[in-house]
Amino acid sequence: MSRPVLAESDVVVVGAGAVGTSIACHLARRGAAVTLVDRRYVCAETSSATFGLVWVQSKVPEPYTRLSRLSSDLYPELVAALDEDVEYRRPGGIRVAFSDRELADLAVLAERQRRAADLEIEVLDGPALRRLEPALGPEVVGGSFCRQDGHVNALALVNALARAARRAGARVLSRTAVTGIQRRDGAVSTVETERGLIRTRHVVNAAGVAAPEICRMVGIALPIVPCRGQVLVTQALPRLLDHPLNHVRQSPATGVVFCGETGEFAGLDTGTTLEAAREVAWRAIRTIPALAGAQALRVFAGLRPWPPDGVPFFGPVRGVPGFYVAVGHSGITLAAVYGKVLSELILDGSTAVPLEPYDPLRYAGAAEVEFRRGDLRLRARLPAGPGS
Repeated sequence: MSRPVLAESDVVVVGAGAVGTSIACHLARRGAAVTLVDRRYVCAETSSATFGLVWVQSKVPEPYTRLSRLSSDLYPELVAALDEDVEYRRPGGIRVAFSDRELADLAVLAERQRRAADLEIEVLDGPALRRLEPALGPEVVGGSFCRQDGHVNALALVNALARAARRAGARVLSRTAVTGIQRRDGAVSTVETERGLIRTRHVVNAAGVAAPEICRMVGIALPIVPCRGQVLVTQALPRLLDHPLNHVRQSPATGVVFCGETGEFAGLDTGTTLEAAREVAWRAIRTIPALAGAQALRVFAGLRPWPPDGVPFFGPVRGVPGFYVAVGHSGITLAAVYGKVLSELILDGSTAVPLEPYDPLRYAGAAEVEFRRGDLRLRARLPAGPGS
């Protein structure tokens, strides 16, 4: 029995998180017929469980720094076009150091990032940093301050992007799992879903931790593993912070404080642990002593899609015309640049942003890869097959 045709679209975007909604919004605003599909609903998975930073400092290696800087610079325009408050602020961000060694390491990193992306970043000692952010505790010996950093309400952002995409004509299909991708003469032609078929000439894989499954539908092995991040949220507090920190930020609208985050290769487990909550709380109080008396309201965990080298997979897939990938850690930070660049590639045929470092096939032919995040290491074999 043939399945019904749900829609005919210029582009099908798979995944309705920050990345997918931004891409759909950019395309629809430029007149493309777009269908955005998600196996659950808008902002149901990773984008609903993030720390909410729009962050450039600490994003290495250099290609990741450059892409993050570009996206940060595009954010004010992205948010202004939404015409609603998503609590985006860009006061600059602080990364703290608790020892002279950590401060020296931050100085090395800052110089590296200045060279890579002309980042406006400076390293300050403890007294200078406390003049900038008085709530910092005495154990903080200094830190780096980057003017390109900010933060946003991720839930508000993604839902606002989805509404803007709909207003521009995009069709959003929730609870619509993709089950296959058909090709004609090598190029994508149809997206198969549980509900029916979508005829199209372009497919964008923005499915986050599920992106490898979508890639397998066109014979591609995409090395991504989930990296769990646990975040603790406090009660609403009087204003404590003027700037977001790398692991503590305060909502400018509600006053709640987000404390985070962990990094764990824990498979698809989205559970939270008492051990992680204690670690997150201890680090937050060490940084901002005034948090010692705050009541914790909840702890949540989200799964970030993590590439082996930390650099996103982004761009067209060689050998599969019409198929694109946009996936990696920091979907909130990179949402703006993903949307702009993918709309240019699809509608104009080119972009000024060099995409070679983000090639989705850069691990093609590898039998095994190592995933790295700080001191974490995880080795995994890649499936054999076309494109692997």
